[in-house]
Amino acid sequence: MIITILMGTITGILLLSILSWKINISRTIGVISGVIIGLFCSIAVYLITSTLPLIITLFLEGTMIIVVTLIIIAFRFFRDPDRIVPDSTGNIVSPADGTIRYIHQIEAGEIPFAQKKKRSIALKEFAHTALLDSDGIIIGIEMSVLDVHVNRTPISGKIVYQEAHPGPFYSLRTMEAITQNERMSTVIKHGKYNIGMVQIASRLVRRIVSYVLPDQQMETGERIGMIKFGSQVDIILPLLPDLCLKIKEGQHVLAGKSLLATWNDED
Repeated sequence: MIITILMGTITGILLLSILSWKINISRTIGVISGVIIGLFCSIAVYLITSTLPLIITLFLEGTMIIVVTLIIIAFRFFRDPDRIVPDSTGNIVSPADGTIRYIHQIEAGEIPFAQKKKRSIALKEFAHTALLDSDGIIIGIEMSVLDVHVNRTPISGKIVYQEAHPGPFYSLRTMEAITQNERMSTVIKHGKYNIGMVQIASRLVRRIVSYVLPDQQMETGERIGMIKFGSQVDIILPLLPDLCLKIKEGQHVLAGKSLLATWNDED
């Protein structure tokens, strides 16, 4: 029994450590999850199949660890919890759960770039809108499969532009497989200012579901859509003199709840 449980626990640690690296989550989470899931699965398999040969028992343990892990990931992925949205005027909240990967300044008229896995995606569609008429800031929020994938509006306003950009299915061995992800680009007009939002899907599973229509009026923190197995959301803000960022690179944020920035909403 001890050998079976020990081998199952080690298998859990190995499998979930590799998985945590592949899906870009903390290695510590992977190891701890591997211990818990591996221990649970090895005990369950031993109680059911204690008379089977060790090799078959180990195979069943590995299979059960994978199945249980996928069920847990699916449960976390498809969550859609209610969020208490900050009610103060002038607040800009995060449109997505995830980690702040970069904060870059862009000049008026400059085509902004979203960055994924050291590759760049030119957001040329915004050149046809008023979003780039002034200097701005682009913030990249990277999501893991453990984050909630329902996205929310960063501020109240009217949907004045929304366009889907399907991602062509190149071979995964080509460079374009990374740079041609499916994405949904949206511009929200708040007073006299425009805020841009880009939802970027995974290069493997590409499906972005929008909950809104053009010209629709939105409130801060309202659900705007979901990236099914998505990977990133970028937000573009106008660089106003009184804009005060409340986040830094590496910080984890929650959609509709975490403050990205504040500004004087009376301008």
